[in-house]
Amino acid sequence: MRLRQHLKKISGRLGIAPSDMTFSCLYVAEDFSALAPEQLLINHHKDLGEIPWNNNGFGNRDPGRQRDHTALKPNHFDAPYPIDLARPVEGLTAGETNVLDLLEALKASLPYNIRYAKSGDLKSANLVITDADLSVDDLLKRISEAAPSGWQITALGGYIIMYEESPAEYASASRYYRGGQTIDSVPLSTLEDEAAVDSGSPAQGAS
Repeated sequence: MRLRQHLKKISGRLGIAPSDMTFSCLYVAEDFSALAPEQLLINHHKDLGEIPWNNNGFGNRDPGRQRDHTALKPNHFDAPYPIDLARPVEGLTAGETNVLDLLEALKASLPYNIRYAKSGDLKSANLVITDADLSVDDLLKRISEAAPSGWQITALGGYIIMYEESPAEYASASRYYRGGQTIDSVPLSTLEDEAAVDSGSPAQGAS
């Protein structure tokens, strides 16, 4: 399961491909905890400087709303290997839908996370998909055009967010979508031990 999750994540990144990766496995007795040898291996390779992504964003968990404004360190996985916005959207069908349903379908198909505030305004905002052969970038532009005024989609290093906050800026953003327009941005990085963290609380109804 863990390898499948990592494979899916890598498939949605720029600058790296599943064919670039290898793995080794260790068999342990059924009555022996797998966590003990795992931690020993992590400590061993960490001392050798061979696991740069451990504790640096390689996992699959959503970092949460408080971390959205964080400026990434150069060795964070999302810095050299950002999400691929040019990849085609899988399973997209032509027809009329609403923004909220489309976001839920997009979340299920993407190899990286998209988090958004669940709002009745998005449920009431309709759009027509005439061409099912769209990239993520194309679809996000259409979603932002159909969304009510004030909504913004932000492509961060490792995931996408959508909130009613336009205009808002994020340190690690590579692209903003506002009212059907795209605004490119250069992600900032930090060399500090502790990156700047957003002090805001998670948005209500976020997915």
